[in-house]
Amino acid sequence: MRKIPLIAVALIGLPGLALAWTSYGPAPYGYPEPQGPFSVPVYGPAWPGYPGAPGVVPQPPGVPGVRSAPSVPEARTLPEGLPQRTLSLWPQLEIRRALRGDAYVVDVLLQNIEPDAVEIRPAGQGLLIRYDTERRVDRENQLPNGGYASSYSVSHGAASRRVGLPRDADLSAMSTEIEDGVIQVRIPRAATPNGGWPARP
Repeated sequence: MRKIPLIAVALIGLPGLALAWTSYGPAPYGYPEPQGPFSVPVYGPAWPGYPGAPGVVPQPPGVPGVRSAPSVPEARTLPEGLPQRTLSLWPQLEIRRALRGDAYVVDVLLQNIEPDAVEIRPAGQGLLIRYDTERRVDRENQLPNGGYASSYSVSHGAASRRVGLPRDADLSAMSTEIEDGVIQVRIPRAATPNGGWPARP
């Protein structure tokens, strides 16, 4: 008769002990409760995110040695793998057109381009602006032993832009001036205008 109570106690107690040691058991016996079916781990850095996504996973307080991953804007690089700060060093050219008095004026604004590297000449009923580019990128990498290694790369290229002009533009009488990184091209209008750009003061 004594075996029946012992078997009943075993049948009631064993399922509870087994549940306590499974991943579904309540803390602190089981694993930490999941946050959802696709939850992010609470500890450790986040994976690279898309623009606008959180850059780090919330870290628990008081855990030593846990570092956060850099945010998405800080980790953003250019297509060639260059840091974003080198973007301002790339050659850039901007063209502005206006009608001033009896002449058409084309201003060519240069950034990181030498004026001597720019060629402007008539081409059809307009101007052809051709320029050579040279870009140097310096890099400094930290070595595993604590030292630094410096390197640089230089790339050369060429580009061109076309600027259309009205029919009354006299390309044979155009003149060019260079001042403060701006090349100004002045093209007089013919005596009998056939339409042109709107006048600008």
